[in-house]
Amino acid sequence: MSKLFKCRLCGECCSGEMKVFLNPDDLLLLRSYLNNCSEEELFSRNYLTWDEKSGVKQPRMKFREFQGIKFCPFLENRLEEDGTLLGLCRLHPDFKPLVCHLAPLTRTIDFAADSESYGFMLPHPACPGCDPDVEDREELSYENLADDLKRRLAREKEYFRSLWLAPGD
Repeated sequence: MSKLFKCRLCGECCSGEMKVFLNPDDLLLLRSYLNNCSEEELFSRNYLTWDEKSGVKQPRMKFREFQGIKFCPFLENRLEEDGTLLGLCRLHPDFKPLVCHLAPLTRTIDFAADSESYGFMLPHPACPGCDPDVEDREELSYENLADDLKRRLAREKEYFRSLWLAPGD
C-alpha cells in the first residue's frame, strides 16, 4: 500500500470526531512534554480520557470544544500574513503520539491470523495534502518510515499483543 501525501498543516486531522488512542510510549512522551507530570495529572488536567477500543479500556486524547468544534488540546492555530490558517501541533516532532506521526497511514493488526497491514485513511474530505496538483507529495508506506517510528510500531504491537492475550474480566 502506498499513497502520495504531504501535510499542509491545515489542522483538519486534529479536529472533529477523531479518537487518538495512546500507547505507553505516547504517555511517557506526553508526560515529558508536560514537565514529567503524573499520569493522573494527564486526566485531571483534561488532556486524556478513558475510552474503549476493541473491548479494552485505553487512554485517548480528550479533544476540547469551542463553538461546536472539537480539537486536540495540543493543536495551535496561527493565521499567517497571507491569510493562510496553519494548524500546528505543539507536540511535533519530539513528543507527538505515534498514530499522529503515521497519519494518514493506518495499521491493522490481526493477532489471530498473525498478520499486519497498512492502509491510507483520507484525513479530511478536502485534505490539501492529498491534492494531486501538489508536487512535493511523498509516498506513504511502512518501508518509507524512519527507523525510530518502526521501533515505536514494534513496541506498540507488543503492547497490543499483551492486551489481546490478557484474560477477560
